[in-house]
Amino acid sequence: MSEVSLQSAAPAIECQELCRSFAIGPTELDVLCGIELQLQPGQVASLQGASGSGKSTLLHLLGLLDFPDSGSIKIAGKPTQGRSQRQLACLRAEHIGFVFQQFQLLPELSALENVLIPRRLATGLSWFSRRNEEKKRALEVLEQVGLSDRLKHRPSQLSGGEQQRVAVARALVSRPSLLLADEPTGNLDASTGEEVLDLLLDLAEQNNAAVLLATHNEAIAQRCTLSWLLQEGRLQVQ
Repeated sequence: MSEVSLQSAAPAIECQELCRSFAIGPTELDVLCGIELQLQPGQVASLQGASGSGKSTLLHLLGLLDFPDSGSIKIAGKPTQGRSQRQLACLRAEHIGFVFQQFQLLPELSALENVLIPRRLATGLSWFSRRNEEKKRALEVLEQVGLSDRLKHRPSQLSGGEQQRVAVARALVSRPSLLLADEPTGNLDASTGEEVLDLLLDLAEQNNAAVLLATHNEAIAQRCTLSWLLQEGRLQVQ
């Protein structure tokens, strides 16, 4: 069996017994307690919970931006334990895409340059040695999100909806197996938010990516094939 077929058979994300706590003065606050979840390629799950319930903490752990106190995480079948910071960064750049509520675009870079960031991190290329195929892929996803005429515009020259479209393009430029979205429509009006969500889910489906979407919006949660509630540090199926 080929390496490609082996990878395609593995869950996009799998974690077991994840725990995370934080020290607040003399008190230890348990935020996540024994979290277990699995998402296959193409599955879309919502993650709901009250503010402060730990949704962003869980996304940061699954996205390899933070480390659990205990438990294990596999990305596309690859264990993350025991890997160096550089190895984790490469794994993240290859397999994980992020969409944040605050867009997280670099203000000094153009839309095209912002989208190219994950490819730059994954390949080690400088801005002045970008391979043609990397730029071609970035142009392709920017066209898919309807911004082929905004390539040189900086974030300050774009509307909120356009900035989030750039963020969606950046998240999908590497064809990740896992897309993590933290309130991706929270800063947008209802109409624009729906358009961006449609776009995000359509493009994720085209790439057969698993999606975990943290949201307070019940209408968004109802569009997902799976729905989880994070409450008192534990994950419950809804």
